[in-house]
Amino acid sequence: MAENVEIGVDVAAEHLRDGERYRLDGRLLDAAELADTLRAQVDRFPLVYLEDPFDSDEEGAWRALRVDPPVSAQVIGDDLFASDAARIDPALADGVLLKPSQIGTISGVLDAAIGARKAGMALVVSHRSGETDDTVICDLTCAIGADLIKVGGPRRGDRLAKYNQLLRLTEEVPTPSKTETRK
Repeated sequence: MAENVEIGVDVAAEHLRDGERYRLDGRLLDAAELADTLRAQVDRFPLVYLEDPFDSDEEGAWRALRVDPPVSAQVIGDDLFASDAARIDPALADGVLLKPSQIGTISGVLDAAIGARKAGMALVVSHRSGETDDTVICDLTCAIGADLIKVGGPRRGDRLAKYNQLLRLTEEVPTPSKTETRK
């Protein structure tokens, strides 16, 4: 079973921002120092996913994290892209987090998903920012062929409803192999 579990981190760096720097463990780091810290964590732990490693206005840091040297975890942009097809840029991240509540419409999410796929990016669907018992997010995830879904730990009824729907969908919808979906 352990081979089916991978670890990712939503850094949510915009919440670490303190002026022009990031506050982490009582230290103030510039973007390059934060990138080095994140690389060290990816090297130390089996992290495969880093979401929002920098504030969305730090495009240079996003680019550098992926190329100088490249971090081995997938870099996913949430606030960076805001589920907006016009903002998608594969030079900044490996994938895009899609939230219907962020862009405001399902058609907006579909446009962003199409744009990201055309750019060769991974798709991650999230129900966050408005959690309810509604399981349509699971259906959307399967319909667009998303690589991942982010629903949180199964500790509340609204999240259990989503896990149960995902289990039902796995019985009905064929799932591509990991090598077909992973970038």
